Amino acid sequence: PIATHPDLAFERTWQVLSIPIADMPPAHLQELRVVVTWQEDLQAMQIEWRHRRASTPLWVGR
Repeated sequence: PIATHPDLAFERTWQVLSIPIADMPPAHLQELRVVVTWQEDLQAMQIEWRHRRASTPLWVGR
């Protein structure tokens, strides 16, 4: 469980990466990476989430 002390400071970073796929436009498949870090009892703590998404093909909706 994450501590709930009011003086606890969280740091959040995120990054979007394009994953290359042959014969597909750039950025068709992307991965979002979110990292949250904090100090708890002199120990560095970290939680990381990763989520992938693909763009909708151009022919959809025509």
